[in-house]
Order: sequence, then C-alpha cells, then structure tokens
Amino acid sequence: MNNILICADGGASGNFIGTLIRLFKNKNHLRRLGFKLPDNGCCDTLGGTGSIMEYMVNHRGVDIYPEKTQGADIIYTALSSVDLYPYGLKELANDVQINVIHYTEPMNINKFLTIDNLSVILIKTKAEDADQVAINKLHKNFFITNKDLAVSLKTLDYSKKILADQLIANRFNHSAEYIEAADTLVNLPKQVRLDLMTSWARHVRRRSAIPSPDSHPKLLTLDFNDIANQRDMIIDKIGKFIGCSSNDNLLQFYNEYLSKQPTLESYLNC
Repeated sequence: MNNILICADGGASGNFIGTLIRLFKNKNHLRRLGFKLPDNGCCDTLGGTGSIMEYMVNHRGVDIYPEKTQGADIIYTALSSVDLYPYGLKELANDVQINVIHYTEPMNINKFLTIDNLSVILIKTKAEDADQVAINKLHKNFFITNKDLAVSLKTLDYSKKILADQLIANRFNHSAEYIEAADTLVNLPKQVRLDLMTSWARHVRRRSAIPSPDSHPKLLTLDFNDIANQRDMIIDKIGKFIGCSSNDNLLQFYNEYLSKQPTLESYLNC
C-alpha cells in the first residue's frame, strides 16, 4: 500500500489520521522532522499530506474546491499519472504517499478506488458532529496570528474571503461586513465567532447527508465521532487496514491530540 488518499471534510481530522499513519509506519516520524503538535491541535503540516494540493495550487494553479466532478477528474489524473513526491517533503520521498482532500461523494470515492495501488480512508460525519467539525475547521485554519501566517497555507486576505463568503451564503451579513473590514482574525467578537460556527455547521450538516459509498476492500470508513471517543478502536482499524502495529509514540501523539481539541468555550474565547 504505497498510496493512501484520505477523504474528509475540513475539520473532520483528516490530517490527524494522515499523521497517525506516518507514526504507524515510522514511530520517529515527528522527531526526525522536528515537528510537534501546536497548541491549537492543528495537524495540517505534520503528516506530509499536502503534495497533491501543492501540485494543484502552486504548480498548476487549479482550484479543486468545492467538490465537483471536474475536480475529481483532475485529482484522478494526478494520483494515477503524476509523480507527486517532488511536491511533498523531501524527507518523505521514500515513504508511503499520503494525501488529504475534502472529497466525500460516493461517485468520486469509487473513481479514486479504481487507481492501482491506491487505498482510500473516508471520514464520515453526522449531523450531530456539525458544531464540533465547524469549530475544528475555524479554530485550526483561520484564527491565525501574523506569526502563524508564516507556516500557514493561507494568507489573511484569503482567509477573510473564505469566511466572509461563507457568512454571506448563510445570511450573516453583519458579521461578514465585520470580517471584510478586519485587519486581523485574532480576538474577533464572540457574536462573529458564533455566527461563523453556526454558518460553517450548516455546511457540515449538508455534507453529512452525503450517502456512504459501497464497501470495497481498498476502502476504510471511519466515523468522526469515533476518532474523539473510541481511540483504541480507531487505532485497531487503521492498523489492520495498513498492516502495521501501534507503538508508544503513536499513542502519546493520539492522547496529546485529544487534549488539544477545541471546545465551544475555548473557541469562543480564543
């Protein structure tokens, strides 16, 4: 299994699962790269799971979001015919290729599964997960300081546009105007944060209604809620799927990740 595609909506712990797989494969993964989990619990850069996005955005100038058939076709071509290793971390050039994308439609999952030597891990959300997924997405990806911008894949202007567009689409126009005029996304008013959470959660609920694909020997489906509440079961499922055993470093990282996940209180007051 040399190519793993993790399909999960933003905020649903896709990059965390990617990092776990790295630790299954090499218990010293984080240490050898000098990585550590930041205080906000964001794993975006820890697992080396962004080579396909680096290829799409910075090499080809292609935007694959929101999820669409044309985007799935582009992803399929890249995964099946492009050497993506040069677009990832050079230290991982001889390791398994892992990528995370926000695609969960059954038609697209089935298409990806036809690629030789590629397996898919799908993270499913339910309607009751929506608030937590929204908080994860917002807290880890957008509420960034100038220091964080140096290691973020997003710029302040890009983040403001994404947030304002999301608010406008859900008719939170006053908060959208506040975001558009803001010179920082740190210390936003609580009402703006609440509107952002409510707005993003609506998007998550719509996405959670997407049906699951049929079972497939190269497909592992995980429930988002289980990642937070059923650690041992998740570790067991992933280990069996990729043919690896757990280790102390993996368990330590998993526990640290759980301890740093934002709550509603921490989100509203960060």
